[in-house]
Amino acid sequence: MNHTSDKHLKNGVEIKCVLSNCQSRLADVRKFQKHMSRYHPPAASSDFFQPTPMPTISEAGFSYDDDTDGENERNNEEEFYDCNSEEPGAQFTNNSDDPDPYPEYVIKDEIARFYLKLEGEFAVPTSTVQCIAEEIKLLSVLSHHRLKIALREQLESTNIDASQISSIVKATFKCDPIFNVHHKNEDIEQLCTHHLRQQYWHKRFPYVEPRDHYFGTNAAGKKRRAHFVPMKETLKILLQDKTIRDMVLKSFDKERL
Repeated sequence: MNHTSDKHLKNGVEIKCVLSNCQSRLADVRKFQKHMSRYHPPAASSDFFQPTPMPTISEAGFSYDDDTDGENERNNEEEFYDCNSEEPGAQFTNNSDDPDPYPEYVIKDEIARFYLKLEGEFAVPTSTVQCIAEEIKLLSVLSHHRLKIALREQLESTNIDASQISSIVKATFKCDPIFNVHHKNEDIEQLCTHHLRQQYWHKRFPYVEPRDHYFGTNAAGKKRRAHFVPMKETLKILLQDKTIRDMVLKSFDKERL
């Protein structure tokens, strides 16, 4: 963990984002890490910053934030809208001369994290998460429909040839990762079903899948099952993160004292 996190944020000191063109202010280590990985991925991926490890499935039911009041939610909203500009969404704009700070894989990872957080952190049932995915799929279709109409109207007002307009519209909407990962034949990495999301999580995140144990049937003939998360595998993944590994080693030092 860098100097900013260890010497300031962990001591409760509010700091301004370390990047000069960002006006966000943060006073929490986890929010700082989340802010950097989401809004400044090039900096977050450098040696300067160590990102927060993804929650494993064994952390289901636990929340990282203090929910004693609504202050955290308000802070999260301010953080989202207060990067580089007061205008909502302006933090995602980028000068044409700069490398793209939000390549497609970053956006796809964010979508996958959203689903993993629902199941792994908030313990939302898989069937409910699938319903959410289906709704997002539908909403993306409706959004595309309205945006295509608006884009066509704007292009037609410039007297561009009709065939060129169709080509431009098609090419533009082919670049929407939210739509693509929810529709077959649009992206080879799909997130539209639980099975496909699991494949993505295993490939991209430190994910430990629960195991099923069958206990036979009860007196009524109903199957009895229990799910558990292997602790050994969970610990192996957690200790791969340098921050957690250092914390564990420091805890042994304290015991010796």
